[in-house]
Amino acid sequence: MTDALNTRLSASWPNPMYRDDPVGFAKEVLGVTLTEEQQDILLAVRDHRRVAVKGGVKTGKTMAAAVAALWFYATRDDALVVLIMPVADQVKRVIWREISMQFQEARVPLGGKLNKQPASGLVTGIAMDARKIVGYGSRCRDASARVSRENLLYVLDEACGIHDDTEDAVKRNLGNSGKELMLGLPTKNVGFFYDVFRENSPHTDHRDGVWRRTLPCECSPNVRAGRIVVPGMAVSEWVEEIRRECGETSNMFRQRVLGQFTE
Repeated sequence: MTDALNTRLSASWPNPMYRDDPVGFAKEVLGVTLTEEQQDILLAVRDHRRVAVKGGVKTGKTMAAAVAALWFYATRDDALVVLIMPVADQVKRVIWREISMQFQEARVPLGGKLNKQPASGLVTGIAMDARKIVGYGSRCRDASARVSRENLLYVLDEACGIHDDTEDAVKRNLGNSGKELMLGLPTKNVGFFYDVFRENSPHTDHRDGVWRRTLPCECSPNVRAGRIVVPGMAVSEWVEEIRRECGETSNMFRQRVLGQFTE
């Protein structure tokens, strides 16, 4: 990327240049490398109103969600991104940490003020530019507060732990143009996240308005290569340890390695 383009982008957020190109935004603006599965998730958020992703441990779900949040914030007028996890401490420790790292290490500065507390969020600091990213625990009133914006994205991470009434409020707020990204480990056989996948849905499907994807640990570049390619993602040694100690038919293996709900 040339210095001229860097300067032009830095001075002109929100910028429509990457409005339809979240993968290009990740690479050229944030400077992050995505797996094929993460790219698919971002394109699904671009193309669909509701996206659901279940997967094993360390399969890149939260990283993809953080990229989606920053992309949406940086490319749409009056954008509001609301992050929700089961409890507020998770928001700060997990997805807010990832967003903060990507924001601070971006190749092209995104501008704005990044607060330490997710509830205070990432804001532009400009009176006429109300774009922001905020994060709450699912029982916080602000997580389910009435919101009306044309450019609205909800990210529900560790969705199995989020209460159904919170997700009901999210769906009411979506209107005709809002988007919802749901992600998490498949740890509970009840609730809205389970229901999204329970109708014997295929690997990827959106016939009922929800695009679905399952990410087993084998999709990690480290597992595929048998060596560390992407630090922090699942490794083959851990997969084999769980297989040996728990067995392939165990709930532990099915949930945390295969990314499957257990019946």
